[in-house]
Amino acid sequence: MNSSSKSTTRACPENSGSDNASTVEPSVQGIDADKVTTSRTPSGFMRGVRYFLKDLWEYFKVYSAMDETTEDFSRLYDKFLIHCIGRRSLHLHYGVGYHSHVIPLLGSNWFTIDLERLETEANETAGYNLILPANYFDAVLCTGLEHIAVPELLLYDIRRGLKPSGHVWIEVSLNSPYRPIPTEYRRITPKGLRIMMRDFDEIFCAAYSPKGSPLRSMSSFYGLKRTDDPTGLSSWRSAGKD
Repeated sequence: MNSSSKSTTRACPENSGSDNASTVEPSVQGIDADKVTTSRTPSGFMRGVRYFLKDLWEYFKVYSAMDETTEDFSRLYDKFLIHCIGRRSLHLHYGVGYHSHVIPLLGSNWFTIDLERLETEANETAGYNLILPANYFDAVLCTGLEHIAVPELLLYDIRRGLKPSGHVWIEVSLNSPYRPIPTEYRRITPKGLRIMMRDFDEIFCAAYSPKGSPLRSMSSFYGLKRTDDPTGLSSWRSAGKD
């Protein structure tokens, strides 16, 4: 038997007679398996470095483009808080410490509801227990929508509870480290948030980067309840929910 046929036979594990089935030599003549393994290690490392640098550059470009929307966010958020002064306002928040960069200094005109408690009760009772009085609030600030399993129900109550032309500000995570606790159900892009808030008249909807958090981004929506839907039920009925 010549050397060529011998090399081919050794490449087939079923003909090698070896008990070590996990070792498979290459079938191409003239290639040493040890050299193949050794040569792949640095190339795989360099490929990982290239991917990391490419992702880092994409992050830099995206966050640099957010500078303008971040300025718009700050200006409009101040406008929203000024509107809330002396008016009946509601803050829906999830737990303590989340979205702290947008939580205002609450005055006596603010009502607060902890969405974490609401979500816990909903999971325990298999029901949704928040019912806001109709046309009651001048403004609603909602932070932590990504922690709510069925956000459509919460948004329906927000729309119902707002007075006609009432102001609403919604803040959700877009890009931040994943936390299994508390439960996160989704990350929402500005386009996705705009669809969820389609029953409001939009003033502002965009992604921005919180100050001091260059690797985090948020999606925000600022809008008004439509005056032609004072009960907030039009889209609910059109979807067959009543």
